[in-house]
Amino acid sequence: MPCSSGSLGSLRRTWVRTGSLPPLRSPGPGRNKTTVDHLPCRFLLTVLSLTQYPERCQCMPPRPRKSPPKPYDAARLWTYALNALGRRALSEGEIRIRLARRAASPADVDAVIARLSEYGYLDDRRFAEQFTLSRIENQSFGSRRVVRDLRARRVPPPTAAEAVRQAYQDRDEDLLIEQFIERRFRKVDLSAYLADPSHLASAYRKLLMAGFGGAASIRVLRRFTQRADDLDPACQMEEDGPAAG
Repeated sequence: MPCSSGSLGSLRRTWVRTGSLPPLRSPGPGRNKTTVDHLPCRFLLTVLSLTQYPERCQCMPPRPRKSPPKPYDAARLWTYALNALGRRALSEGEIRIRLARRAASPADVDAVIARLSEYGYLDDRRFAEQFTLSRIENQSFGSRRVVRDLRARRVPPPTAAEAVRQAYQDRDEDLLIEQFIERRFRKVDLSAYLADPSHLASAYRKLLMAGFGGAASIRVLRRFTQRADDLDPACQMEEDGPAAG
């Protein structure tokens, strides 16, 4: 709402005398649109209190800062771990980081991890196998992408590599590429879409990012456009580098 004062000077005098702004009222017809009447009171209050008369500032007191949560003892840490695993499947590396942030003692973290593993609640091999199958069935990703994703989920590299090897050993990469293309480009005419070199290059990058090899990607794209022969199969080395380390 606008202020009722007719000038900034009178507004300041009122502020100095009373420590507050005049009452608010809506401007009547024919009032000068350039006066202070139409300036928001919140803006004027801020300007006056912070620049002209800081001693008159009536700002709200700062919010008290929340105290950091108390570290978890072994019993509470165990309950937290069960709840976390109940909400989402986690690798040992992921749950260990979460526990370490909350534990009162590092020894409690190791004890909880050991207990989770003993009861079968935590198993990186099983996690990697289920994760890999999910990426294949739900997203049609290639093996290189799944390896990268597993490492991002803090699965040990040997465990990730073995899970991916077993899941992909009997799968046709060309078929997976076709399924991936159908998922990503199901609403377009691929032959017409890929005739544009920029669209073709974008589709090729998507296949590389999805974890497929450059040669296999070009082989499948060639079914839709002969321009696929202009693509460089060596580009896959840029995508494979991080996962192969």
